[in-house]
Amino acid sequence: MHKKNISIFLKNIIRKFNQYDAWKIERIILLHNDGYSKRQIANLLYIGETLVKKDIHIYAKWGCVVNPWKLTPGRKKVFSRSDMNVLRDIVHEHVDYYLDEYIEEMQARTGKRVSVSTLWRSLAYCGITRKKQDNNNYSIHYYIVT
Repeated sequence: MHKKNISIFLKNIIRKFNQYDAWKIERIILLHNDGYSKRQIANLLYIGETLVKKDIHIYAKWGCVVNPWKLTPGRKKVFSRSDMNVLRDIVHEHVDYYLDEYIEEMQARTGKRVSVSTLWRSLAYCGITRKKQDNNNYSIHYYIVT
């Protein structure tokens, strides 16, 4: 492949990397195609030889530097942004519900049933705590941090 074609090809593939990573990966592949050894590339770019080996190996295997089969780490989120808005609305409507009542209400509105710990983490993510606060002589069990 011609150097210019490789450069255009790599720029299209690695757009999701930040500017520095894209430049670094492009240089690794171009220097490797010019005949430099992995150790020479590592010394020229002031990076680890293991990183050079990894990028060259992935490029040789997939034809690009990004592994297309690699999944994003971690669990998928149970509640979407709209579900979190529904949760906020439920907390505003029913201030003194217990967590299991919130779970039942969320299941009725969104069709998603979650555990108590998941709901608790979702409330914390929304900035909703269990602190009590007195406003106008009545107690609010859940306080929304704004």
